[in-house]
Amino acid sequence: MADYARVLRRRPADPAVYMARGEALLLDLQSEAAIAEFTKALEVDPTATQALILRAKAWNRHFEYARAIDDYAEVIRRAAADPAPRRALAWLLATCPVRAFRDGPRAVQEGTMACELTHWNSPECLDALAAACAEAGDFTSAVKWQSRAVQLLPAGDKTRALYRRRLSMYEFKRPYRD
Repeated sequence: MADYARVLRRRPADPAVYMARGEALLLDLQSEAAIAEFTKALEVDPTATQALILRAKAWNRHFEYARAIDDYAEVIRRAAADPAPRRALAWLLATCPVRAFRDGPRAVQEGTMACELTHWNSPECLDALAAACAEAGDFTSAVKWQSRAVQLLPAGDKTRALYRRRLSMYEFKRPYRD
């Protein structure tokens, strides 16, 4: 943190420094402090969509789901062709542990868009779409997309076991919760 402070004294208008410091804080499980850094990055550069994505992630970890959803929606408004915020929003809307924030139909819509933007070749986007389908009660589609996600993972990928566990849940008609 001392190194970031030194850099900020020299470059106080550089949003990348605030984002880097925020990411370090997030890794250290200091989501509140990370949120402040990402917010500062947005004050310095209101167009910094990466800061919005990171802040949404931090809000999610801080259990502030409505704020996370709002930030993801804002990123999507600003960068409609970026699949990452759509995937993240679909995941949150499908797997949120708080029922009030889950929205299966909207999650399917965002997950489908993320998959379209990646030409149906992103295991992460397909994983999010499968979770969304399961939340919406369409377990046939959930199994289909999760199977495809597993197939696309490289052999030996460390997430393969996790993807297969989710596939098994969908086969037993159970949605996934974070």
